[in-house]
Amino acid sequence: MSYDGAWQRRGFSSHNGVGVVIDLLIALPIDFEVLSNYCSKCEAKTDSDQDWKEKHKVSCSRNYEGASGSMDVECALRIWKRSIEEHSLRYTTMLSDGDSKAYGAVCDVNVHGDRISIEKEDCINHVAKEMGTALRKLANASKTQKTAIAGKGKLSFLKIKRIQSYYGKAINTYSYDVPLLQNCIMGILLHLSSTNEHPKHVHCPPGKSSWCFWQRAIAKSEEPGSHKGHDTPS
Repeated sequence: MSYDGAWQRRGFSSHNGVGVVIDLLIALPIDFEVLSNYCSKCEAKTDSDQDWKEKHKVSCSRNYEGASGSMDVECALRIWKRSIEEHSLRYTTMLSDGDSKAYGAVCDVNVHGDRISIEKEDCINHVAKEMGTALRKLANASKTQKTAIAGKGKLSFLKIKRIQSYYGKAINTYSYDVPLLQNCIMGILLHLSSTNEHPKHVHCPPGKSSWCFWQRAIAKSEEPGSHKGHDTPS
């Protein structure tokens, strides 16, 4: 199952959140949960009329008392706990963001019992974004140092974008072969440090569909040409 949570607006100040599970085999949503920690009618009610509160429970939009930031975790817990009762299914694999707290929460409550564990799979796009985020933080932190790695001719934000793009493509294409994947990831560094005088594309993925312009040209029996002009991901 692929699981992800979202809020009505960005940030952790939103009153409304939603969590959804999608079956990856059929690419259809199986279940969802909508949470809200706000009710306009409750907020407008200034007295403590118990009769009104009892009658209002049926239509009250507030179904969650926690913080907005933990809504995606609560959504996952509710969805996983009712999977057998409502859908006759056990969700044994969760594909989600690498930093998702929902997976840990579902495992902690042991929703399927001791004999059935839940595995975690990371979203490739999110893994690639984490690589880009880490490199941008590293580049920004080095700007105040004498040996700065950021700037023109060094680790620019354009190069970080390329690394992120190529890194995601490498995982998506070669996840079945770890040594080959490691080789292609190393090829990203060599590719970006290549020049006309010193081309270093031996570890770039081969073939006509390669992201490496040099390898594409070789596969088509063409002259690779100059490195200049290849500053954006292809």
